Amino acid sequence: MENKWLNKEQPLLLTPQLPLMWTSSWLAVMTAWRGLGKRVGGGVEVQESALMILAVILVANIYNLTILYRQPAINRQQAKDGVWVLAYALVLIFSTILAWGRPQDVALPSSLNLWTGLFILLNGCQAALGIYFALRCRPQVMAGDDALLSLWIMPVYLVMIDFLLPPFLLLSGVLRYLALAGGGIAVVALILYQWRQLARIFVSTAAVQSACYQGLIGADLAGSMLAFFFAFDTVVLRSAGGRLDLISYCLAVCLLVVALSTGLLAAMQRYRLKYQYGAARKHKMRFLYGGAVTLVLFLMVTCFWIG
Repeated sequence: MENKWLNKEQPLLLTPQLPLMWTSSWLAVMTAWRGLGKRVGGGVEVQESALMILAVILVANIYNLTILYRQPAINRQQAKDGVWVLAYALVLIFSTILAWGRPQDVALPSSLNLWTGLFILLNGCQAALGIYFALRCRPQVMAGDDALLSLWIMPVYLVMIDFLLPPFLLLSGVLRYLALAGGGIAVVALILYQWRQLARIFVSTAAVQSACYQGLIGADLAGSMLAFFFAFDTVVLRSAGGRLDLISYCLAVCLLVVALSTGLLAAMQRYRLKYQYGAARKHKMRFLYGGAVTLVLFLMVTCFWIG
């Protein structure tokens, strides 16, 4: 039973969230890029790249939908779950039509417009339904499951970043004060909530033996601390009417790191893999510090390259 769960249900934890993860990450980075006054590329080559990305996501979506229709747990409860499977299929159809109709606006978005916002909402629904089915399809409930990180954190964080970061960084005039107030409060709330999850992050599971897991913890904690200071600096700078600098770019990256690392940690906590031979079995703190240092070095290198 366990191997069957590993082969079929586990992709439901992350695969439905891939479109949201990609679109959110690209939009956040491009928003900060535009705020720095940098030119955003376009043309036929960009559109072809967008179509290639969408093709990969489409294959993953079809694979996920096939998994759903083969789940015994869902087939036994068609009256309840059949409606949600149909809803999942409709979301995939609408998002696919939108993606192939406007690939550059949804696969490689440079700004938050109507089509990008609609695609993000569809991706958010797809991620939510994928998480619902992942939890429904599990053959048994793990002991202590309530103490683990919630799978819903990552899609909620990403959607919030998608809709708050562009006005927070780009709005001008009187509206910028409203955007700064709302965005600043949202960032503080996100960081405070994230720090309240520390007990869940460090909960004793098999995944703590993994070097990747410990590295993600380090990046998550470092991203949370840095995001708070970067957000404060950005609010002060924008309130004074100054131009955006590399601090705002670092803010976007740190927020993404917090959202993505938390989602990956939540998924790894539920993966029933054999971590007892993991590299972090004896030296967890080394990998934790390594994840934090890796994030800092990445920010330094990219800032040097951009500057």
